[in-house]
Amino acid sequence: MLDYINKRTGENVVFQVDFGSRIKGAIILLLLAATAFILGFKLRPVISNPVAWFVFACGIFFVCCGGITYNILKKPLLVGKTNTKTGLEYKFISTDVKYSLSIEKKSICT
Repeated sequence: MLDYINKRTGENVVFQVDFGSRIKGAIILLLLAATAFILGFKLRPVISNPVAWFVFACGIFFVCCGGITYNILKKPLLVGKTNTKTGLEYKFISTDVKYSLSIEKKSICT
């Protein structure tokens, strides 16, 4: 990115990180590694428990099949609308293959 800006402006800007930022980044990295190491030892009984893994897997399955990830990415409508000759009709289940409604996913998963 800096090379592109230097070519476009004709300047020779050099990116430099000051010593304080480097130390701050290293301290944060060490604190995160130490926290992960300590939590790894404290949570060893939970991590090695097959029931905990089953509950975790069921939670991930529910999130993926429930359409939560799709709804976060696509922000679909709750109810669809279709213009017909008689007027405006509301659709609760989509007939299009590429289209999905939020209420459709909620009714299937609950």
